[in-house]
Amino acid sequence: MPRCKQPQTLEAIALKVFSLYIRNVGCAASVCATHMRALQPNEDYDRIMLNMNCLAEFLYGALPRVLAEKMTRHVLDGIAQAMDETACTMDELKWTDCNKCRQVFEQMIVAGTSPHLTHLDLSPEPFHIRKVLCENLHKLLKLKVLIVTTFYGWELSNQTFVRDLSLLQNLVSFSMEHDCTDEIVHVLGQYCKQLICLNVTGAVGITDSSVENILKLKHLQQLHLSTTSVTESGFLQLLNGMIKVHQEAQSRKSDQSPGDRLNEPGPFSLKKLGCSFVRNSQLSILVEHFQCITQILLGTLQCDLSILKDLKHLKELKLVGGNFVTDNVKGLLEQKGSALQVLDMLLIQDVDLMLIRICCDELKVLSLRSCSFKSIVPHNSNEHSLKPFQKLEELTFYVQCSLLYLQFLLLSCRNIKLITVGLIREVDDKFIAFMLSINSMNCLENFKVYFSNHLTLHTVRLLMTCCPCLSVVGGLETWNGVSQEELRHFKEELKSSNLALSIVR
Repeated sequence: MPRCKQPQTLEAIALKVFSLYIRNVGCAASVCATHMRALQPNEDYDRIMLNMNCLAEFLYGALPRVLAEKMTRHVLDGIAQAMDETACTMDELKWTDCNKCRQVFEQMIVAGTSPHLTHLDLSPEPFHIRKVLCENLHKLLKLKVLIVTTFYGWELSNQTFVRDLSLLQNLVSFSMEHDCTDEIVHVLGQYCKQLICLNVTGAVGITDSSVENILKLKHLQQLHLSTTSVTESGFLQLLNGMIKVHQEAQSRKSDQSPGDRLNEPGPFSLKKLGCSFVRNSQLSILVEHFQCITQILLGTLQCDLSILKDLKHLKELKLVGGNFVTDNVKGLLEQKGSALQVLDMLLIQDVDLMLIRICCDELKVLSLRSCSFKSIVPHNSNEHSLKPFQKLEELTFYVQCSLLYLQFLLLSCRNIKLITVGLIREVDDKFIAFMLSINSMNCLENFKVYFSNHLTLHTVRLLMTCCPCLSVVGGLETWNGVSQEELRHFKEELKSSNLALSIVR
């Protein structure tokens, strides 16, 4: 059975209390005149008037900076709850009707965000909180990590964001997938010279014009350019530019006396790289000049991947769009598979699971999404002395295929901790019971299956019995064998039993 819930720490309790307090303050402060008249036209209402400077001092005045990020996270959660519960914010705080509530919440978001924040991830925030924070980055000058997700009306805030971004000279990591532009990269190249990680995956607004500015970020160790508008020639220009800068730096070092030489790695010591439309010539450049690479993501394959076998430190391989045979993924795994710890394949055709089983015996993470497999169904046998997938801890399997492929994987991974399965509607209680009868999965912590036609709560109870570490079960809302009423009663049962098992979407 899953473990019982343990008492929360005083820190966790205090942070939750602050979140609840902020929610209540937000609801009380934002009751606008229009809303009051709608409730009781003839009755007087008490409405608190907030001094935002006092609120900020109350929250952060004597708070240790190590707790600033946790406090901000809980404060923003409280504000989001208040926005959800205030009737006059149902228009998503647009400039309509009474503007009082909008102004109060905007001021609370600014006051409730610690000026000592070093890490800001906007992706989980409601769009209006994202908007306010993006327009007030000039108050967060200590930021080191910024993850940006745009929002409705982004074009109206873009110039403010770009202006404030130029002030964040302590940034070491910037991520803006899908919506980043050449203009933003230009600002990063001019003002954020300490950047170590740049992630603009999927941003079609990134073109060859950004190459010159990326070359100004000489401390980059992680660069993610997959599915951008950077062309083949632009990427080649980028690689050659990095090599030139690195060689110039090495030349200057050789001219120094031994005592003056730095022990730091030279410029553009890339460790993680993501790119698309790569050819054999570019792979050869990577192998010759970027031997520090540990993770590589390649999209829209049109090359011989076996060239990468000479990357001595490669541990993580992520591939999008290609063929297991014609792009020679097979050849790479045969020669380099034993060194890989992460293998992630999306939209790869003719995948050979038997070969992965034989060659990739050190894998800890395996992800297969929207792939197709060889027509021959893999089978478990004793023809190979190596025990397959013994170190596998995470399996993601989003593929429409026979259950036999999933069975092939699950029978072997004794130390699996996380299983996520989707698109196989035939998964049922009997299948899970059969798997557990052969592989008890004693280490399993997180189990998610989506869109099953036959799974019921019997599977969940069986997992609870067999897997003592189980803490998360997901996807039950998509199981045809579980009704909403059954799910509600089961959640109440877990709560009354005080079991540390979370039911998530």
